[in-house]
Amino acid sequence: FMWEILQEGALGLLVLVDNARPDPIGDLGRFLDAYQAFIASTAVTVGVTHMDRAEAPDLDAYRTRLASLGHQPPPAVFRVDARSRDDVAMLVKALLYTLNPGLIDA
Repeated sequence: FMWEILQEGALGLLVLVDNARPDPIGDLGRFLDAYQAFIASTAVTVGVTHMDRAEAPDLDAYRTRLASLGHQPPPAVFRVDARSRDDVAMLVKALLYTLNPGLIDA
């Protein structure tokens, strides 16, 4: 029920996936399933954390999974350190550019 509350007033969805978990691609699928209706009306960007602790799966595996789920356009997927202000800002900017590509020229 908390996830529904978090969606109220949100512009889009940022998903952080811990690559060191046993099944991070499955985790991503569960998050996207839970937010499926919300994502359909907005956009999603994916940040993969802890790639320094687990190099597999790589970013291409995430992109392949997103494509297999039919997300069009495919969401942006980045390697991020969630403690890094710059990395988190990059995720937010990617989400905003997905929502409004004209922002790139601004």
